[in-house]
Amino acid sequence: MVAQDGDEVGRLAAYAERVLAGTGLTVADADPDAVEGELPVSGSAAAALQDGWDMARRAGQVVL
Repeated sequence: MVAQDGDEVGRLAAYAERVLAGTGLTVADADPDAVEGELPVSGSAAAALQDGWDMARRAGQVVL
């Protein structure tokens, strides 16, 4: 897996903000460590976002 530099991370965050615009969710909602000790309510949009983000992260590690 190729390490991301700061510019790539910034572009990814900007893209995520555009995708989430108008949903009431933020990029921080996808980060399970954003609010220490608090997990999103099961079944909530923030929980679904975290699950999807985690699946995408794992899929990026798969080498075909």
